[in-house]
Amino acid sequence: MRHRAAILLLILAPQLGCGVRFSSEDEAPVAAARVRSPKIPGGVSYPILRDQEETDAVSKKPKRMVDIRLNTKVPADVLREIAAEIKATEKRPYPQTFISVFLPKVDFGVEEAPWATCNFDPTLHVKILGVTEEDEAAYRNAPLKHPGTRIGVWLMEDQSSNHLNLIYDDGGAIKHATIGLDGDRSDTSLVEQPSTTGRRFRVADGKDIYDVDRAGNLRVYHADMSRPFAAARPLR
Repeated sequence: MRHRAAILLLILAPQLGCGVRFSSEDEAPVAAARVRSPKIPGGVSYPILRDQEETDAVSKKPKRMVDIRLNTKVPADVLREIAAEIKATEKRPYPQTFISVFLPKVDFGVEEAPWATCNFDPTLHVKILGVTEEDEAAYRNAPLKHPGTRIGVWLMEDQSSNHLNLIYDDGGAIKHATIGLDGDRSDTSLVEQPSTTGRRFRVADGKDIYDVDRAGNLRVYHADMSRPFAAARPLR
């Protein structure tokens, strides 16, 4: 009996050893995949809104399309780390992966636009389309000079032309100023119109309408007032 037990132990020992080793090796990559990049701040989250495969119209090859929603603005280097984490989740390699980055949704009826893009085409290119953290701080701290009484000031992020909107009352004459980060400024006249929800102004020599609700939020409409094409909370 002792002889048979010894033989059985010799047969099973390598298999038992291999079982422990394979289990350890199988679990190690899983544990590593769960490790968050230390370059991404702990308070930053980016839930995925959309993750789907499409066929590129030109190359006819599959591409991955991803939308995420950041809970706060981050610098470009953090966006790179987030993009790398998302890229690492691919079950198969894609020649192109396009990631659109959205900020927390502000429901003003304006169609959402990405704040940034992180595109692997095939190498990673990060582009911030809206206002960066640094630029937003600069806008908030920028000195604003105007005569009369201030009605409101708002930071508009429209990708092609980020700027401040300033509306003020100059002794009964309502004025609107568009102010860039470099200090470039353009002032125009507004005509106040009736409103039951706050105050409403139309550009004197144009058709755009600036609608300020009782909470101070600004919505900008075309003449038909069908849907705002820009909106913002009061900056100050």
